[in-house]
Amino acid sequence: MRRSRRFGVAAKWLMATVVAPTLLVVVACGDDADDDAAEPGVPAVTDRGAEFTVAVGERFEIVLESNATTGYAWVEPEPGDLVELVDDEYLPPDTDLVGAGGVQRLAFEAVAAGSGELYLWYVRSFDDPPEPAAEARFPVEVTEP
Repeated sequence: MRRSRRFGVAAKWLMATVVAPTLLVVVACGDDADDDAAEPGVPAVTDRGAEFTVAVGERFEIVLESNATTGYAWVEPEPGDLVELVDDEYLPPDTDLVGAGGVQRLAFEAVAAGSGELYLWYVRSFDDPPEPAAEARFPVEVTEP
């Protein structure tokens, strides 16, 4: 059976804009991170939905697949009281392929004891109102130091 060239292009577009953002991953960086599978300079990757238990004053990172060339980025739509975003960095891919995605590294610091959920949206900042293409939730428990 012969496939048309247009279907191949459409399938690649669908994979890059719809399917790939839903196949997101997260990483917790620190002593527990599994760095065996990581490329040099890129944190090891685990399943999305990881749980974080940290003490007040400690930091942790979440790394999600992202593609800045599409205008999308991970944001915290409603910042909570337990953690504060302290650093946000996009790491481009190590390739010359046009439009290839990288990862976005979000660093948080625990600021108050308690438990809750860190909620992130993958949105384009210029959309009004922003409509998330993907969402990610992470249970967080913050203990006293």
